[in-house]
Amino acid sequence: MTQTHTLSVQGHTIQCLHSPSSGPPVILLHGAGGNAETWRPLLSAWSWADTWCLDLPGRCGNPGPAMENTEAIASWLQEVIQESGLHKPIVVGHSFGGALALTLGLRAPSLVGGIVMVSSGARLRVSPLILESVASASEDEPLDFRFAFGEDTPDETVEAYQVTANKTPNQTTLADWQACNTFDVREELGALKPRLLIAHGTEDVLTPPKFQMYLEAQVEGSERFACEAGHMLPWEASTALADAVQAWI
Repeated sequence: MTQTHTLSVQGHTIQCLHSPSSGPPVILLHGAGGNAETWRPLLSAWSWADTWCLDLPGRCGNPGPAMENTEAIASWLQEVIQESGLHKPIVVGHSFGGALALTLGLRAPSLVGGIVMVSSGARLRVSPLILESVASASEDEPLDFRFAFGEDTPDETVEAYQVTANKTPNQTTLADWQACNTFDVREELGALKPRLLIAHGTEDVLTPPKFQMYLEAQVEGSERFACEAGHMLPWEASTALADAVQAWI
């Protein structure tokens, strides 16, 4: 049964979903504009793992502001792992979460047992049109996430994600996308020590396959998993992704 906890680190109080298991510890990090609850419908696919889904700062249960760059959030994540007592968790990050997982692997390699980047890359420049759409979103007219899903994704999947993601404050969603836009660790990839799995959808138009192929070429010993999906791979092909991570572990 999934348990809901709160954690307070560096003045940020966040919600954490925990699905206990005797399996290896896995942290699931959401993407820009997401929150811990966006993972809840997918947790059955991760039942083989001791799964932890974290809110990033600035959303849902957190009264404080968002953090505006990956370095600050990765530093915060280090303390979360240390204070929660997790031993070398596998950190699975989707999109912006993948950037955070990679930064964490570069800054604190001894804390993690492996990094899984999902629909992500070593650089995440954001289209000015997307930034403009995010900046102009409001409670009455929230950001429409349909653009991130593959064309064949059922409407009910998109709508379910949309309803949950809309609980994230607009200013936090904007801060997430701005942090994505400034993220770039391409020059550091050769120093990555934790194991790396690169997962992506073949129909992803936001972080297309060339992003993941570049990562695979730059990080010795990395592995890559691809399936037919768009940018929102964890929601479009949740079981296939979870099974691929389990096999990789």
